[in-house]
Amino acid sequence: YDRVLLMLLQGFEDLKEKEDELLLLRKRLEHVIEESAEKDRVQANDSKLIMQLSKKLETLLMDNEDLRDQNDRLNTRLIAAECEKMNMMS
Repeated sequence: YDRVLLMLLQGFEDLKEKEDELLLLRKRLEHVIEESAEKDRVQANDSKLIMQLSKKLETLLMDNEDLRDQNDRLNTRLIAAECEKMNMMS
């Protein structure tokens, strides 16, 4: 009887130890899942920001091209006006 009782107590201790290990592993798993979810949120936000910046860059590049064209037209008009002015003076 004492021997059986001792075996039960040892088995109970082993079971308790394994339950503690299981709880610790479960907590670690929950932590890893939370970290992964946070990384996914950060990545989604980064992707959204990249898209917004890409659209803004595209807009700025188009505006820049328009302004260069406008500058070229104004320079052409300026040159034409200066040539006309020189022709009037001579």
